[in-house]
Amino acid sequence: IADDVAESFDYKNKYAIIEYLQEMMLDPNLHFIILTHNFDFYRTVANRAKDVVFPQMVQRVQNGLEITKPKYVFQNPFEEMRKGVIENNDKDIVTSIPFIRNIIEYTRDFENDVNYLFLTSLLHIKSSTKTITLKQLQDVYNSEMDVTPKLQFAIGRESELVYDLIISLARKEAQTLNERIELDGKIIISTAIRLLAEEFMIEKLSVKGIDISDIKRNQ
Repeated sequence: IADDVAESFDYKNKYAIIEYLQEMMLDPNLHFIILTHNFDFYRTVANRAKDVVFPQMVQRVQNGLEITKPKYVFQNPFEEMRKGVIENNDKDIVTSIPFIRNIIEYTRDFENDVNYLFLTSLLHIKSSTKTITLKQLQDVYNSEMDVTPKLQFAIGRESELVYDLIISLARKEAQTLNERIELDGKIIISTAIRLLAEEFMIEKLSVKGIDISDIKRNQ
């Protein structure tokens, strides 16, 4: 039984531990139960040894514990986007915001990149945050993602505000707190919490007469 053998911060040894486990799994006389709270470690072990590993996820629900097959383990979320899954799923539209922003950050000079700054305004309260529409977000996604045909999730609701969508989805997810919340729901809730927390702080600072309009970075 391997119980939390890799901490979330232990990246230096994580892959060494995984290779060690893989070697031992090849021994026909050994059977393993691997327990972990670290989703990244869990997903890596499951993918590297998928011929011999049967991953399960234990989550707290209202009436106790539930054991289920995990999501986001064997499928690549970016490949799902390319297939157009994002087209009909508002949760995917919102959870793609930080992912696409990070892709821009990792692949080019991002600090003055228009699309990077645009997506940042959906993760932090800026002057434009509450005016960004689904049509604008769709245009940015289509310019950043190699998807054919082009995404059209804003059709019929072009002027709907992305900020309102984030808050609405987060409230729906929060109503299931006594049940299972998947990774996408956690991203949505954390995004909404940050936006609302920043709004709260900005309001309190403004009451004290502190001008925050000059804050351009390191919010």
